[in-house]
Amino acid sequence: MPTTVDLCWGAPPHPSASASSVVLIGRRAQLEAPSALRWTGLSEDTREAMLATVPTRDTGVAVSTFIGGRQVVLGVLPEACSRHNAPSRAWAIPELARKAAGRSPLVVVLVDDPAHAMASALAVARAFPVFTRATSVDKHRVVHVVVEGPDGLLDDPRIAPGMEGVRLAGELFDAPPSVLDCAGFVARARQVAADVGAEVEVIEGDALAAGGFGGIVAVGQAAEVGPAVVALRWRPTDAVGHVGWVGKGIVYDTGGLSIKGKTSMPGMKGDMGGAAAVLGAFSAACKAKVPHAITAVLCIAENAVGSRAVRPDDIITMKSGKTVEINNTDAEGRLVLGDGVSWMASHD
Repeated sequence: MPTTVDLCWGAPPHPSASASSVVLIGRRAQLEAPSALRWTGLSEDTREAMLATVPTRDTGVAVSTFIGGRQVVLGVLPEACSRHNAPSRAWAIPELARKAAGRSPLVVVLVDDPAHAMASALAVARAFPVFTRATSVDKHRVVHVVVEGPDGLLDDPRIAPGMEGVRLAGELFDAPPSVLDCAGFVARARQVAADVGAEVEVIEGDALAAGGFGGIVAVGQAAEVGPAVVALRWRPTDAVGHVGWVGKGIVYDTGGLSIKGKTSMPGMKGDMGGAAAVLGAFSAACKAKVPHAITAVLCIAENAVGSRAVRPDDIITMKSGKTVEINNTDAEGRLVLGDGVSWMASHD
């Protein structure tokens, strides 16, 4: 059975006593602050010796020790803010957070700017995936997550639902197409809508062609399970503005007749990551009860190879009414997103 992980926002009642391990993540200056020691039980000399072994890199670096049988990890975030990075250094956090060990670890992120709390907590959430088909022995884990700024613990009512949204998106992204086909993605979207009390509209089958979704139909017409457009609506009372999100949901991308090679096709289960992110964000926003009206559109299809596949040289008519000549069937993303954006532009 797979390992199950519950992610909790906030430290356990007595972190120094109940945590099976402690992972303290921050830039070197935060880790060297006197207040950081209270999370780990380290002496100043031990902490200094641990940090002295950490090289300067553009990636996060972890160093660990044991105190009374409990692992303590110092995760040092990079000082550089590269083109792949944001000031929060959130991209480096998941790998460090994965160092958490045992049944009840505590992950603490130290930030120098309270504005980085959300990004830091959400990065920790990605370190603990939901989907697995591992045959390991079932072990239930409870991971507590805390973010601390210069003036103490930071909290934001959006963080807990945001972490749930990240894990939802990650679960979908990690699932193979044998588990998450187009119909499965649609079913999951319906489930999310029901959970958060949102409206949902599904356009599929003959209704796609009748509705003018030429791009999505063309991309998905060779697959065993047909394509769909899912529109989710969050409409709070006295909504402030209207936000629209459109996500690419290609559950698998072979490239179509412009087929990908053996080295570039593996991993294409993740070509639905945009729609997964939109669905996760929609769930999080609704659970946080944001005051904005939100419409989320998922453009779901499988770009398969078959006798019915769209061909280079075919000409299709998009939802917008524009005609498109196909040059490369591996350019499916712009076709499905074009239809999704066009639908969004014509709806409140």
